[in-house]
Amino acid sequence: MKKLLVWVVLLISVSGAGLARAGESETDAERRYGLADGCLEEAADRIDVEELLEEIITSPDFANFRETERNRIVLCRELGLRNPLAKLAWPSFGNTLEIHVADTISEAEADEAVRLIKVWSQRVRSDQGIGVPFPAIVIVGDTADSLYPLVLQYAATNVTWEEFQRAYDGTCSTRKTTSGWAAFNHLVICLEPGDKNLIGLEPVFIHEEIHVIQFQLAGQPGGLADDETRLKAMGPEWLLEGMAEFPALVIYGGIEVSMDFDHAGLNLRDLETYQEFNNSPSEISGPLVNAAAATLLEGRSFRRAFEFYEALGKGQPWRDAFKQTFGLSVDEFYLEFDRKLGHDQ
Repeated sequence: MKKLLVWVVLLISVSGAGLARAGESETDAERRYGLADGCLEEAADRIDVEELLEEIITSPDFANFRETERNRIVLCRELGLRNPLAKLAWPSFGNTLEIHVADTISEAEADEAVRLIKVWSQRVRSDQGIGVPFPAIVIVGDTADSLYPLVLQYAATNVTWEEFQRAYDGTCSTRKTTSGWAAFNHLVICLEPGDKNLIGLEPVFIHEEIHVIQFQLAGQPGGLADDETRLKAMGPEWLLEGMAEFPALVIYGGIEVSMDFDHAGLNLRDLETYQEFNNSPSEISGPLVNAAAATLLEGRSFRRAFEFYEALGKGQPWRDAFKQTFGLSVDEFYLEFDRKLGHDQ
């Protein structure tokens, strides 16, 4: 296997709480602007965020801010955050993502991949008010040989080649497009060979970053040993996949959700476990879980999807967490979704 010559470490989040070095504390200059604990919430109650940021950046006090705080404030202005969104987003901006790109990817493609990952990670975080609660690794390559050493070195130090090959074969080698998979502390992106414009990178990265957040909030590593354990720890597979697919395709991809497709008699009850989902035809299960997510989130914030996994992380059984988060039992939702798709006719 080739030695990997290209690697990039990218600090995607710039939260003062997440990135401040040991021993760093809030400065007097920061305190004067109500930025306690790296959060704009108090300040956002007092003044329009955009005006506040401009005031801070042009103030002589700005030079006395910690570097991490200066970075996050400049980023906030560049993203164009507004008052309600800033109050939601800033407390949740979390940790760093490291990006490692295999040397089989050209320098130009590697630079563009890093740029896109940075842009889309920040957008998801700012829009949805959440980032990875714990540090995570993004590994980008185009072959199993190029990806495995990076996974071994930076993410999953005890994974065997056979285990990795199974994951790669099940996700990447069976598809002709950019694809990937995720675990608690990393996500892997297999670039489509020859896709010089990296068209497929954005939806795959968003989908897999959402999975990392789901696993971290639930406190689970991903790839759990058996279906029963995984269902208990992460809830139904249709929800896990639907809540990652919906933002990738609909919120950011601009694809309209359709309820008019041939579901071939398949329903959500058939897709609760990992094996059930992965053994189902993707051309049916994909639109089905996307439609389910759209139905479940209708009239609700996408933040609810994360609240479900936070409840799992606090030890709630998944059915109880579902009812608490979405306001109806999963069986009630199944019936509602059946009616919407015409299963009950």
